[in-house]
Amino acid sequence: MRKKAQLYLHIGHAKAGSTTLQRFLFKNWNYLEAKGFALPTAEFEVSSQTSPPGNPIVALQEIYAAKDVSRLKRWISDASKTKSQLILSSECLTDWFWPQLFKDLTEFVDINLIYYVRRQDEYMLSAWRQWGLKKGVPLDSFIDQQLLEARPDYWSIIAPWRNRVAIKTLHTRFIGKDFLVGGGIQQDLAAYLGLDIEQMAMVENQNKSMDARLLLFMSKRPEMFTSIHDDTIFDLLQDKHPDETPKRLTLTEQQFQQAHETYEEKNQDFLKKFHPEAAGRPVLDEITASIGSMEDFSSDETQIEYAKTRVRTLLDTSDHRIEALRAELFSSQ
Repeated sequence: MRKKAQLYLHIGHAKAGSTTLQRFLFKNWNYLEAKGFALPTAEFEVSSQTSPPGNPIVALQEIYAAKDVSRLKRWISDASKTKSQLILSSECLTDWFWPQLFKDLTEFVDINLIYYVRRQDEYMLSAWRQWGLKKGVPLDSFIDQQLLEARPDYWSIIAPWRNRVAIKTLHTRFIGKDFLVGGGIQQDLAAYLGLDIEQMAMVENQNKSMDARLLLFMSKRPEMFTSIHDDTIFDLLQDKHPDETPKRLTLTEQQFQQAHETYEEKNQDFLKKFHPEAAGRPVLDEITASIGSMEDFSSDETQIEYAKTRVRTLLDTSDHRIEALRAELFSSQ
């Protein structure tokens, strides 16, 4: 019997470097191909020089809706004819039902699960910027709700995969230099896959930080966003070459202490189970945490003045949202 192919399945988590990892894989596709790895196209076809790899997130959503993995099986079958190692990375695979869909695939392929997670204090700030802000939810209210529900809960993501799927290996790490080979997520993934990072091209972090004054200003204008995935106005307003260090979103000391009490014991249990050599290292390390007061730029006036400086740089931009902000900010002048 032919030896089963190895599927390296990166399942997310949201706000945990998925976009950066995918760009890293795509940029190094030729190197990966030469090393015997295959990636799918966005349409779940076998990639080639004329059909380069992409994130099949839409195809996966269609598979999920139909509860039919035939497209996935076909890609595995076709790709494994010429490659012994397959890589699939998408940020939509943490839903509880995915393990059920992948369960039967172990008949055709060995599943090696990859799951990077983010320290919860950083996650909450990033999640608010991505989701809560665009719904008009105040930052403090969002943090309070996350703490009340003890979210994110990484154990609840891992458990269905371990309980329902015959996983060959599980590689799960907190994102941080103390937990990753080489100190970064790209270096760590390369090491896990047995690749030489020195022969690979690195990519920049895909989620650039934005000035907290602009984030707080826009959180009071959720009508400017068509969906939680819409970053168009931020792409326009972001200061690409700031004269000063951008103001950062932070937790208060009290919020950080609540986060530490809520998550750190579970974090240590997580390390003991899945990364025992790192057990005892603090995940929610206060020294490296984003803690502080935002009182000096929490007022509407401060945020409005900063928004004005950004809109003034876009005099030639005709986007209707920028025009609406221009009318709002300068109508009385």
